[in-house]
Amino acid sequence: MMRYANLLIETYSILICFCLGYYLYFHRNTMRRQKNWFIIMLTANVAMTLADMTDWIFSYRITPHTVLILNIGMVIYFMSSGMLIVSYSYYLLAYLNLPVKHIAGILSSAFGVIQIILGFCSPFTNGHLFFYIGEDFAYHRGDLFMLSQVTAVFVYIIQIILLLHNRRNLRKKEVLFLTSYIILPVLGEVLQVIFYEIALLNVCTALALLLIFINVQSSQELRIEKSEAMARAKTEFIANVSHEIRTPINAILGMNEIILRESNEENIIEYSENIRSASKKLLGIINDILDFSKIESQKMEIIPMPYHLSSLVNDLHNLIADRAERKGLRLNFFVSPEMPENLFGDEMRINQIALNLLTNAVKYTQNGFVECSIGYVEQGEDILMRLEVKDSGIGIQKNDIERLFDSFQRVDEKRNRAIEGTGLGLSIVKQLVDLMGGELSVYSTYGVGSSFVVQIPQKVLAKEPIGDYRKRIRKQEFENEANKGILIAPEARVLAVDDNGMNLKVLQGLMKRTRIQLDLAESGQDAIDKIQQENYDLILLDHRMPHMDGVETLKVMKEKDLLGSMPVIALTANAVSGAREMYIQNGFQDYLSKPISGDKLEELLKQWLPAEKILQNVPEEEETAGDIREDSGASTEKSLAKITRDLESMLDIALAMEYAGKDREGLLMNFAFFCDNFDTLANSLVEDFKHKDYESYGTHVHSLKSNALTIGAQDLSDKAKELEFACTEMRTDEVDKGHPVLIEKYQSLVDILRDKGYGMLID
Repeated sequence: MMRYANLLIETYSILICFCLGYYLYFHRNTMRRQKNWFIIMLTANVAMTLADMTDWIFSYRITPHTVLILNIGMVIYFMSSGMLIVSYSYYLLAYLNLPVKHIAGILSSAFGVIQIILGFCSPFTNGHLFFYIGEDFAYHRGDLFMLSQVTAVFVYIIQIILLLHNRRNLRKKEVLFLTSYIILPVLGEVLQVIFYEIALLNVCTALALLLIFINVQSSQELRIEKSEAMARAKTEFIANVSHEIRTPINAILGMNEIILRESNEENIIEYSENIRSASKKLLGIINDILDFSKIESQKMEIIPMPYHLSSLVNDLHNLIADRAERKGLRLNFFVSPEMPENLFGDEMRINQIALNLLTNAVKYTQNGFVECSIGYVEQGEDILMRLEVKDSGIGIQKNDIERLFDSFQRVDEKRNRAIEGTGLGLSIVKQLVDLMGGELSVYSTYGVGSSFVVQIPQKVLAKEPIGDYRKRIRKQEFENEANKGILIAPEARVLAVDDNGMNLKVLQGLMKRTRIQLDLAESGQDAIDKIQQENYDLILLDHRMPHMDGVETLKVMKEKDLLGSMPVIALTANAVSGAREMYIQNGFQDYLSKPISGDKLEELLKQWLPAEKILQNVPEEEETAGDIREDSGASTEKSLAKITRDLESMLDIALAMEYAGKDREGLLMNFAFFCDNFDTLANSLVEDFKHKDYESYGTHVHSLKSNALTIGAQDLSDKAKELEFACTEMRTDEVDKGHPVLIEKYQSLVDILRDKGYGMLID
């Protein structure tokens, strides 16, 4: 009767192990290394249980094969037992994220190997080791049976020490469950020795495995929650970093474009072109980091839309032609004439993929050619677009190709150290191709050249072939040339809303030549008040503002029925994934990302302003003298040398001049703006601090940080930055201590500027 009871118990034990193993094998959220060792533990326990069942089934059955079967069963039993205790040590190492070569793993392996070897040799020693099969055809303990228990105890001690040493990294619940796997088998070993006729060891081990499994699931869910929280924090951090970096770049590019439009001096234009080029490179790096972050956090969205292939090719050609020409490379584009012209897919991402590959080809090719070929393979009603970028560049070594798409990885670094790059471009390309269900292949001969082939499925909207893409490009260029000119709309009225005065100043400069009537508002409520009093043709509305942000402001405008058909455009430095879609869903008609380009701004104005208020575009060469900056004739007694002598002890004048576009009048304007804005901004900070409104305080101190940096007040800007981060992380004690110091510094600097006569513009 006892025999059948034990067999039933062990059968249930095996079924439990199989169920746990099956579930865990397909449970993707569990760490692979941890999961693998747990499955090994389950397998070892099943083998040990089957071996014990062999003893119960074949003991006392006198047949020619009984001794052989019992010996094999007991060998498997002791070897599985050794493997089981060792695998748990490695499971703990994986759970604690410790290396495999940890001393606990090495010692456990040593004791486990002793048990496995002695168990394997037992049948040949006539009872001198762990076991023997007696003349009664039953299993008996050998002379060194207790050694098997001692080795197990040593491993258990190692595991307990390992847990105690790392208990600070674990929750109490985790320590309890992990310790149970040590206590229960030890208890089973002891009871098994005392009560030989009952399969207590297997029962205790199966129960311990079940408890471990419960711990795996609960701890894994906690890890997932923490991971998701970290992903959210990372997304917010990326959004903040994006805003932080793009806001000053917006000012730099905006002011620089004004200089390019209004200056006739060759050296100034050359400097401005260099500023624009360097700023665009910086923006490219920022965009790569943002895209990588979006993909890594699985926030990147593929948004298919109808597009024209000729337009895509035209854009690629225009974007890469200058780079290739500057290096003296032959740039060839080949497009299959039968390729459908009207497609449905994510044109922006395809453009990004192709441009990354073309940019890399130009970057790593010193002479020869860069070639882009676009063809297709029919797939029923749709196509598989085939895009190949080939070059005669330096090539890639075979052993480098497999790590070519790793993040932040640049191959052949020693040879390519002079070539700029972050090592993210190809990683982004690979992941974008995967997101679109495509394939990416690389073929390269070191020292000869490389070929990157991308295949992406695309839907066909119409069978019209593209034909000769060059004719389409020439036609498009002709139309662009015919439409080229300056937007003039003196009857149009636009409202720009932004809490940062410098941003409003940039917009004023960019829109000056359009002669559009531009009104300014520095808050959401101010904007609501203005549109209740005036009729506007368009509103440019910033997102991030204190008290009432852009989305909330738009909602109030719609609730009060103030807009009618008036378009509202979002202006923002928030360039994270889904930003555009978020603004459209919240009622904005369009979206313009900072830093704002003058050309893109004018394109947007052309699109959304009433057609009857836009005059025919005025060719640039016919721009009237009245469009030249109004203050070009203004004179000032304040030379740069005098400004430096007066203020160099408290301001970084060189930095301030950089923000002013190296223009003395611009520098004085920035000083005047900084002082004029003091009363409003300082009062806002004081009120926020008084009411403990740390969120609003963080927004206002963010503005102060940027404004102070614009005039070279590095110390004040740094102090404002510290308090902004303290608000973001709700370290209110630091804000409470730092606020009086900040206000004192701010007040002192403004008083000095005003005393020295820099608080107003001088005619």
